[in-house]
Amino acid sequence: IITRDGVTIGLYGDLKLRVNDVNIFYNDIVAGKKEWIVQDLKDWIIGLLHTSLRDIFKHYTVKEILLEERERVLNLVSVKVSEEFLQYGLELQTFNVRGEKTPPDIQTYLDNEKEKVISTHESSKDDLNKCLELKESLTKRINDLNAKKSELQDRRLNDQITREEYNSKKEEIEEFIEEIEEDLKKLFKKL
Repeated sequence: IITRDGVTIGLYGDLKLRVNDVNIFYNDIVAGKKEWIVQDLKDWIIGLLHTSLRDIFKHYTVKEILLEERERVLNLVSVKVSEEFLQYGLELQTFNVRGEKTPPDIQTYLDNEKEKVISTHESSKDDLNKCLELKESLTKRINDLNAKKSELQDRRLNDQITREEYNSKKEEIEEFIEEIEEDLKKLFKKL
């Protein structure tokens, strides 16, 4: 099957069918042929599968089919194939795609893309861990500053510092806390 970006890929797997409506199946598929063997049925099924797959794969690149949108594409294929078979009196009982076949040079490309995705995921994970560590550090700093503010209150209550000293230092601590809270807001926007 040819993808949107012109790459030929194949799928392999298995399916299980059941004749649901013998009249429709006989009239539309067998169509009065005197002899119809299992190979004729296999050829007809493969032809119908190719048509269904072409209708879906023409909208996706090989990267989307095999990496990014794989589950979505396989679900679309399953639904489309099931609908197609129903029109001919057949019920699709199981449909399993076991794997894909791609040209060798595409496989190298896909492996590189997969590595990029994994690498990006790992670096995102590292960035997240760094952000969480920074958040923890900033939160600890806010707690430390609030403890200092409590100490100041105690010192003021015990007349160890003047009201002016208390207000001045309290104001400084609150400014520091505001700065750290702004840093935390910026950090959360990154996450």
